Amino acid sequence: MLVLMNGRPLTLTWENEHCSAILETWFAGTEAGNAIAHVLFGDYNPAGKLTATFPRNTGQIPIYYNHKNTGRPFDGNPGNKYRSRYLDVPNEPLYPFGYGLSYTTFAYGDIQLERTNLVAMKHWPHPSR
Repeated sequence: MLVLMNGRPLTLTWENEHCSAILETWFAGTEAGNAIAHVLFGDYNPAGKLTATFPRNTGQIPIYYNHKNTGRPFDGNPGNKYRSRYLDVPNEPLYPFGYGLSYTTFAYGDIQLERTNLVAMKHWPHPSR
């Protein structure tokens, strides 16, 4: 088990292969120890998702999505020599933006409403709070 306390994405290729689990805590503050212990001992189910992309290696840095592509995108065919790609590693990051696991599994299904007519609230926040 690896617990990370860092302020930016790291290259974790070796750690990904050799650690049974990785817990990213960022800089969690004064109650970090208690919160991490709750997760490690199974008292709390971690449910967060990564807010940044973790590269597979340092050659992929910087990884961000709000820019124009300067090369030909990789089409999945390694024999196509006129496409931008890495020769020694996959193009995909190790952990993409939004990646995250927990101790349970989730399934999304059909949305069901208990009423067919929705009424707007008159007060927000609710007056009883």
